[in-house]
Amino acid sequence: MDRYREAVMFSSEEMARRPSIVSLSVVGAIDGDYGDQHRTSRTQGSRLWINPLMSMYWAFDLDAVARRCLYLEHLRDTTTSWEVSARIETFRARNPTKPWEDIPV
Repeated sequence: MDRYREAVMFSSEEMARRPSIVSLSVVGAIDGDYGDQHRTSRTQGSRLWINPLMSMYWAFDLDAVARRCLYLEHLRDTTTSWEVSARIETFRARNPTKPWEDIPV
């Protein structure tokens, strides 16, 4: 985790005007931040929810995730983020998912 933190801090310094909100939030979670904590002025005025689980979101086996992705085949010939979004939206309309549930905290 130290190397991840170092990489995030380096990139934040190199891109001082646009540091990564997501990466800085993950570093905050690794460091024990919780709740409405801001590590960049880019999020000031908004409400964040930093939680301990955020530090775990970055560890996954891409091949295993891809094998479980039900709409992967629908994305094969896309070239723009707009096409990806439209295909996922169409897939979700045809294949309803479980209703949203808040994490009980």
